Amino acid sequence: MNRRITATAAACALAIPLGVAAAAPASATTVAHLNVICSAVNIRTSPTTAATALGVGYKGDPDAVTKGLLPKGATAFTWLYGAVTRASDHKKITGWAIASCIH
Repeated sequence: MNRRITATAAACALAIPLGVAAAAPASATTVAHLNVICSAVNIRTSPTTAATALGVGYKGDPDAVTKGLLPKGATAFTWLYGAVTRASDHKKITGWAIASCIH
């Protein structure tokens, strides 16, 4: 639990406004090392379910989070941007994942 609070607090400084899809910075700094907790999560090109899925991360796969989307007035991130590395084949997929599947 303490790890989650620390990661969320660190990512707050990198939040972007709702509706703005931003590309990853050229030299992204990892602010949290988290894991996929859902059985599977789509990694997308932008923080919306309408965006193209780049690949799938699976439960237990590590995610190096670099930023999050915090809608105005919200108290929790809705999407997280980072690089998921699949344990099964070591493929690295960089993009947006729904925050409820990453902890």
